[in-house]
Amino acid sequence: MKITIKTRFSDAILFEGEYESTRHAVESAIKSNRNLCDADLRGANLFNADLCGADLCRADLCGANLRGADLRGANLFNADLRGADLRGANLFNANLYGANLFNANLCDANLRGANLFNANLCDANLRGANLYGEKLAVTPIVMTGMRWQVMITAEYLTIGCERHAHGEWRSFDRVEISKMDKGAWDWWQQHKDALLALCEINAAQAKAALEKENAA
Repeated sequence: MKITIKTRFSDAILFEGEYESTRHAVESAIKSNRNLCDADLRGANLFNADLCGADLCRADLCGANLRGADLRGANLFNADLRGADLRGANLFNANLYGANLFNANLCDANLRGANLFNANLCDANLRGANLYGEKLAVTPIVMTGMRWQVMITAEYLTIGCERHAHGEWRSFDRVEISKMDKGAWDWWQQHKDALLALCEINAAQAKAALEKENAA
């Protein structure tokens, strides 16, 4: 059947041809080095698709099935992945800068080396995901709308591009925090207690989840 991939912003055609499925069409486009930036792939079934190195910046992948897909090194800059199923997907070294992953299912996904700066991970399911080499037992706490985006996992607190273990944040002095960015010390003094308390909560939840899993 004829598959046509259009841009999300108009009826302009990015790629088309006779294929068995959308998955095969997208894989063929990538192998042909076609640019799929801004592609409208809403609800597309890309289960187990080979999307390694794909250029999908600003693509609309809302509700797409990307379960088990190989997205190593893919460019998903500012892509819309709201509600997408990315369970078990390989996103090693993928560029997810500014991507909207609201309510996306990233359970057991490989996010090692992925660029998640400014990505929206609110309500995303990251249980079991490999994040920067840390295997997640529970979904991280993500806070947006502040001066810097905050992500809290069982072991690490990430503020903007600064990612450090909970204990390191507790021990940082004024000089070390001030070197991170302008105004960082004042911001840290304002939010320190609340953020470190959330670190303890996430760590405790992760410990309980692992104990429950081991006891099962």
